[in-house]
Amino acid sequence: MNFSAQNYYDQQWKKIEDNYKKGTYKSNLPIILEIQNQALKDNNAIQIIKSLKAEFSITKQTYDDTKNDENSKFFSKLQTT
Repeated sequence: MNFSAQNYYDQQWKKIEDNYKKGTYKSNLPIILEIQNQALKDNNAIQIIKSLKAEFSITKQTYDDTKNDENSKFFSKLQTT
């Protein structure tokens, strides 16, 4: 991975960290999905895992999931990634 790609990830995670500090968790989801898509293109396993973990954390915190559908979606996504 080159320096500019790592710089991109660092900048995006910094935005996410800032949003967490402000308490705006849900606004991180589009950024996380963007990171995830870029990581898939770059074949960057570390960023894929980190973004999947962050996505799951946000959905668990922000969605009322009485049927556990979000867990099913998450594990399905893991299998296809």
